[in-house]
Amino acid sequence: MKRFFWRFDNFIQKILEGDEGWGFMRLLGALGLVLAIMIGGGFTQWLNLPLLLRGEFSPAPYSLNTFADIVSSLLSIIRYALPPLAAIILAILGGTIYMQDIFEFHNFSASFNYMIASLF
Repeated sequence: MKRFFWRFDNFIQKILEGDEGWGFMRLLGALGLVLAIMIGGGFTQWLNLPLLLRGEFSPAPYSLNTFADIVSSLLSIIRYALPPLAAIILAILGGTIYMQDIFEFHNFSASFNYMIASLF
């Protein structure tokens, strides 16, 4: 049992402090969290929560019978993810420009690579 907890502790330490492959795992974890929040928030549209909480369950107002219905539902979910994704992208680009100025990188790509490596 002690060995299991040591492995778990080592895994958590590598996720938090590791580099290269562990940074990629952190990036995948962050993207997975964003995707889970985006999908979870979108599926609440299909439930009529006040009626469900009162016990008067009614069928979902959306019918997902055709491919067009599914695509339109996914597009309505994605629109809620655009502002946070735009804010994250703008923050990373702003940090890259700031880092290029501070460290006097000669090109944007070197500064961007340094920024992504330091984040993830």
